[in-house]
Amino acid sequence: MAVLWAGAQGLGDLSAWLVVTAVALGLLVALLASCWLPSAPYRLMRDGAPWSLQPPRGERRTGQAMLILDLGAVLLVRFVPDAGALPRQAA
Repeated sequence: MAVLWAGAQGLGDLSAWLVVTAVALGLLVALLASCWLPSAPYRLMRDGAPWSLQPPRGERRTGQAMLILDLGAVLLVRFVPDAGALPRQAA
């Protein structure tokens, strides 16, 4: 598809290969990112005073949650685990 587009634009043989290479690299990066990103979301909870972070398959960790960016419907939060805190079982 990218080669057809490049040919229709009159970009020539070299530019067509650059477009194909860029598309292939983009697909490779997307594939690698999908392998490294978690498949299920982490859960940030506050039960009482401490904050805790629950991985998709794992034990909760307590720590401090700091708001980095507030975009209304989307928040960017930094979670810093307590020093020496061991994971605890989810209730």
